[in-house]
Order: sequence, then C-alpha cells, then structure tokens
Amino acid sequence: MLAGILLLNLEPWQTVLVMALCRFGAEVFIARQYLLAQVFVTPLALISTLLVAPASPTSLLRDRIIETVIGAAVGIGVVLAPVLWRRVRRM
Repeated sequence: MLAGILLLNLEPWQTVLVMALCRFGAEVFIARQYLLAQVFVTPLALISTLLVAPASPTSLLRDRIIETVIGAAVGIGVVLAPVLWRRVRRM
C-alpha cells in the first residue's frame, strides 16, 4: 500500500488528503482490528515524514524494508534466546 502511494508522486494537498484517509482508517479499526489499523498507521507515519523531510520514494521504501528485516531478526533472536540459553546451561 505504501509503495503504491509513494510511487504516485502526489501533490502536497493530495498527500494531506491521503494522510487524512489513513488517519480515519486507523481510528475506525484501532479498537477491534489492530492489525488492520496498522495498515493505515504505517503509511500515515511514513508519508508524514515526507512532508517534513522530502526523500525519494525508492530510498524510503529501501530503508523501510531494511528496518523491517532488522526488526524481524531482533524479534526472532529475542524469542529464540531463552531456548538457546537453556540448552547451553544443560551442557
């Protein structure tokens, strides 16, 4: 969703409109469907940064993918660390 929005090269007023729609979607779904709300919150946050510090969509998407991979690796490490620690202590 974010890639599609960024690749449209919207005018500032269109960007604000997309942000308003994302905010609305986040508010509608936040209480009952947190996962669906995140679909709206993530583009809202990233598009907001483009208004403050313009960057190319490809670099923003590349950075987002890298950050997601790092976050996933850290999350997996945190989940696996106690299991590995118990195995090491048993030896």
